[in-house]
Amino acid sequence: MEADHSAPNQGEPISEGHPVSHVILGTPAEAIYLSGVVHIPGEIEDPLILVKLSKLNGLLLFLQENIYYNMNPAYTKLLQNELNSTPHNELSEKLQSMIERENMRIGQVHYDQYQQATRPSPSTAPGPSPNSPLEQFAILPLIPKKIGNLYFSFTNPSLFMLLTLSLVLLLVHFVTKRGGGNSVPNAWQSLVELIYDCELFL
Repeated sequence: MEADHSAPNQGEPISEGHPVSHVILGTPAEAIYLSGVVHIPGEIEDPLILVKLSKLNGLLLFLQENIYYNMNPAYTKLLQNELNSTPHNELSEKLQSMIERENMRIGQVHYDQYQQATRPSPSTAPGPSPNSPLEQFAILPLIPKKIGNLYFSFTNPSLFMLLTLSLVLLLVHFVTKRGGGNSVPNAWQSLVELIYDCELFL
């Protein structure tokens, strides 16, 4: 009597390599294996198990999307059967061994790509984000003012420009009027020199 190879053996080890193809999906309900992820039956309260399950599914999705493309659902079914046959108190160790096995399948060439793809962005990473070198060039709004539906605010450069313009107008006033105006031969030259001296000290 020949053995039936269409049904998976729950105790059958999964080799490191390409997805197996000898397991046939039995019912339409098993189309969930096409998603390439696995689950743990029942309610799981251990956060460590949930973290490892998420990491394992992340590895499986990475393999499906970046290496194997359309991974055979039979491989996912074998993984699921392996989890289903694992006692609850051994789930953490089983998930860890499955994660290590999938890491070996990824290999060093694709592992760096996986690390880059799963690295959290600064906006979603927990805790304070590191300071960006571009922060030194940030333009910070100062003295915000709302007039009607318009919103105005001074910034560091705008205040500096306003101060410079005020200085220029004051210098023009004092040099050309109180300083004697046309009676001073080098009035404009003195004005330029004064502005240049002031700019150096700002």
